[in-house]
Amino acid sequence: YAGSVDMKKISTRIIVLFGLLVFFICFGLGLVAYITSHNALVDVLEETMPKVATEASITIEYAIQNQLDKLNIMASLVDLDSLNDSSSGNSKVRAFLSDEAKRSGHIQMILADRNGKALFDNGNVSDLSDNHVFKAAISGEEVVTEPVLDSDGEGIIMTYAVPVKS
Repeated sequence: YAGSVDMKKISTRIIVLFGLLVFFICFGLGLVAYITSHNALVDVLEETMPKVATEASITIEYAIQNQLDKLNIMASLVDLDSLNDSSSGNSKVRAFLSDEAKRSGHIQMILADRNGKALFDNGNVSDLSDNHVFKAAISGEEVVTEPVLDSDGEGIIMTYAVPVKS
Protein backbone atom coordinates (compact mmCIF):
# COMPACT_ATOMS: atom_id res chain seq x y z
CA TYR A 1 0.00 0.00 0.00
CA ALA A 2 2.85 2.41 0.76
CA GLY A 3 4.35 1.79 -2.68
CA SER A 4 1.13 2.81 -4.45
CA VAL A 5 0.98 6.16 -2.59
CA ASP A 6 4.51 7.01 -3.79
CA MET A 7 3.49 6.03 -7.29
CA LYS A 8 0.52 8.44 -7.18
CA LYS A 9 2.77 11.23 -6.02
CA ILE A 10 5.33 10.58 -8.76
CA SER A 11 2.66 10.21 -11.48
CA THR A 12 0.92 13.36 -10.22
CA ARG A 13 4.20 15.24 -10.31
CA ILE A 14 4.96 14.03 -13.82
CA ILE A 15 1.47 15.05 -15.02
CA VAL A 16 1.73 18.48 -13.40
CA LEU A 17 5.24 19.05 -14.76
CA PHE A 18 4.23 17.85 -18.22
CA GLY A 19 1.14 20.13 -18.10
CA LEU A 20 3.31 23.11 -17.10
CA LEU A 21 5.78 22.27 -19.86
CA VAL A 22 2.99 22.17 -22.46
CA PHE A 23 1.54 25.44 -21.10
CA PHE A 24 4.85 27.30 -21.34
CA ILE A 25 5.59 25.92 -24.79
CA CYS A 26 2.14 27.02 -26.02
CA PHE A 27 2.52 30.41 -24.31
CA GLY A 28 5.95 30.91 -25.88
CA LEU A 29 4.75 29.92 -29.34
CA GLY A 30 1.72 32.21 -28.99
CA LEU A 31 3.93 35.11 -27.91
CA VAL A 32 6.30 34.53 -30.84
CA ALA A 33 3.33 34.38 -33.25
CA TYR A 34 1.90 37.62 -31.83
CA ILE A 35 5.22 39.48 -32.07
CA THR A 36 5.84 38.20 -35.59
CA SER A 37 2.39 39.18 -36.81
CA HIS A 38 2.63 42.58 -35.10
CA ASN A 39 5.96 43.30 -36.77
CA ALA A 40 4.64 42.15 -40.15
CA LEU A 41 1.57 44.40 -39.80
CA VAL A 42 3.69 47.39 -38.81
CA ASP A 43 5.99 46.78 -41.81
CA VAL A 44 3.02 46.62 -44.18
CA LEU A 45 1.50 49.79 -42.72
CA GLU A 46 4.80 51.67 -42.91
CA GLU A 47 5.00 50.72 -46.57
CA THR A 48 1.38 51.35 -47.59
CA MET A 49 0.38 54.41 -45.51
CA PRO A 50 2.64 56.85 -47.39
CA LYS A 51 1.26 55.50 -50.67
CA VAL A 52 -2.33 55.92 -49.46
CA ALA A 53 -1.58 59.45 -48.24
CA THR A 54 0.00 60.36 -51.57
CA GLU A 55 -2.98 59.00 -53.49
CA ALA A 56 -5.38 60.88 -51.21
CA SER A 57 -3.48 64.13 -51.71
CA ILE A 58 -3.57 63.66 -55.49
CA THR A 59 -7.32 63.07 -55.32
CA ILE A 60 -7.84 66.19 -53.21
CA GLU A 61 -5.62 68.25 -55.50
CA TYR A 62 -7.59 67.02 -58.51
CA ALA A 63 -10.92 67.87 -56.84
CA ILE A 64 -9.72 71.38 -55.95
CA GLN A 65 -8.44 71.99 -59.48
CA ASN A 66 -11.74 70.69 -60.86
CA GLN A 67 -13.66 73.22 -58.73
CA LEU A 68 -11.36 76.03 -59.89
CA ASP A 69 -11.81 74.99 -63.53
CA LYS A 70 -15.60 75.04 -63.16
CA LEU A 71 -15.45 78.48 -61.54
CA ASN A 72 -13.19 79.78 -64.31
CA ILE A 73 -15.68 78.58 -66.92
CA MET A 74 -18.53 80.27 -65.05
CA ALA A 75 -16.45 83.43 -64.64
CA SER A 76 -15.93 83.56 -68.40
CA LEU A 77 -19.71 83.42 -68.93
CA VAL A 78 -20.65 86.19 -66.49
CA ASP A 79 -21.27 89.70 -67.76
CA LEU A 80 -20.08 92.11 -65.06
CA ASP A 81 -21.83 95.04 -66.71
CA SER A 82 -25.15 93.51 -65.68
CA LEU A 83 -23.95 93.62 -62.06
CA ASN A 84 -23.67 97.40 -62.27
CA ASP A 85 -26.97 97.79 -64.14
CA SER A 86 -29.43 98.73 -61.43
CA SER A 87 -32.40 98.68 -63.83
CA SER A 88 -32.30 94.88 -64.17
CA GLY A 89 -32.03 94.44 -60.40
CA ASN A 90 -29.28 91.89 -60.96
CA SER A 91 -31.97 89.27 -61.47
CA LYS A 92 -30.14 87.48 -64.29
CA VAL A 93 -26.87 87.26 -62.39
CA ARG A 94 -28.59 86.31 -59.14
CA ALA A 95 -30.59 83.60 -60.91
CA PHE A 96 -27.40 82.31 -62.56
CA LEU A 97 -25.57 82.20 -59.21
CA SER A 98 -28.52 80.63 -57.42
CA ASP A 99 -29.02 77.94 -60.06
CA GLU A 100 -25.32 77.10 -60.13
CA ALA A 101 -25.11 76.95 -56.33
CA LYS A 102 -28.01 74.49 -56.24
CA ARG A 103 -26.72 72.43 -59.17
CA SER A 104 -23.18 72.16 -57.80
CA GLY A 105 -24.14 71.77 -54.15
CA HIS A 106 -22.37 74.93 -53.03
CA ILE A 107 -23.42 76.61 -49.81
CA GLN A 108 -23.17 80.04 -51.40
CA MET A 109 -21.96 81.75 -54.55
CA ILE A 110 -20.85 85.36 -54.83
CA LEU A 111 -19.94 87.56 -57.78
CA ALA A 112 -18.00 90.77 -57.12
CA ASP A 113 -17.05 93.60 -59.45
CA ARG A 114 -13.63 95.30 -59.50
CA ASN A 115 -14.65 97.66 -56.68
CA GLY A 116 -15.68 94.86 -54.33
CA LYS A 117 -19.45 95.27 -54.77
CA ALA A 118 -20.60 91.68 -54.29
CA LEU A 119 -23.87 90.08 -55.27
CA PHE A 120 -24.76 86.92 -53.36
CA ASP A 121 -26.84 84.10 -54.82
CA ASN A 122 -29.66 84.97 -52.39
CA GLY A 123 -29.81 88.55 -53.71
CA ASN A 124 -27.93 90.27 -50.90
CA VAL A 125 -25.34 92.87 -51.86
CA SER A 126 -22.22 93.58 -49.80
CA ASP A 127 -18.86 95.31 -50.00
CA LEU A 128 -15.98 92.82 -50.08
CA SER A 129 -13.27 95.30 -51.06
CA ASP A 130 -11.35 94.66 -47.80
CA ASN A 131 -11.67 90.86 -47.97
CA HIS A 132 -8.30 89.09 -48.47
CA VAL A 133 -9.84 86.46 -50.76
CA PHE A 134 -11.35 89.20 -52.95
CA LYS A 135 -8.04 91.09 -53.06
CA ALA A 136 -6.18 87.98 -54.20
CA ALA A 137 -8.78 87.15 -56.85
CA ILE A 138 -8.90 90.72 -58.17
CA SER A 139 -5.11 90.60 -58.56
CA GLY A 140 -5.54 87.64 -60.92
CA GLU A 141 -4.92 84.72 -58.54
CA GLU A 142 -7.01 81.62 -58.06
CA VAL A 143 -7.67 81.29 -54.33
CA VAL A 144 -8.55 78.31 -52.16
CA THR A 145 -8.82 78.87 -48.42
CA GLU A 146 -7.90 76.40 -45.73
CA PRO A 147 -10.79 74.14 -44.67
CA VAL A 148 -12.72 75.42 -41.64
CA LEU A 149 -15.63 73.99 -39.68
CA ASP A 150 -19.04 75.44 -40.40
CA SER A 151 -21.11 77.16 -37.72
CA ASP A 152 -22.60 73.80 -36.62
CA GLY A 153 -19.15 72.29 -36.30
CA GLU A 154 -20.25 69.32 -38.40
CA GLY A 155 -19.24 70.28 -41.93
CA ILE A 156 -16.17 71.67 -43.61
CA ILE A 157 -16.22 74.90 -45.60
CA MET A 158 -13.66 75.97 -48.18
CA THR A 159 -13.80 79.19 -50.13
CA TYR A 160 -12.81 79.22 -53.80
CA ALA A 161 -12.28 82.42 -55.75
CA VAL A 162 -11.25 83.09 -59.33
CA PRO A 163 -10.85 86.35 -61.21
CA VAL A 164 -13.58 87.32 -63.65
CA LYS A 165 -11.93 88.37 -66.86
CA SER A 166 -14.21 90.57 -68.90
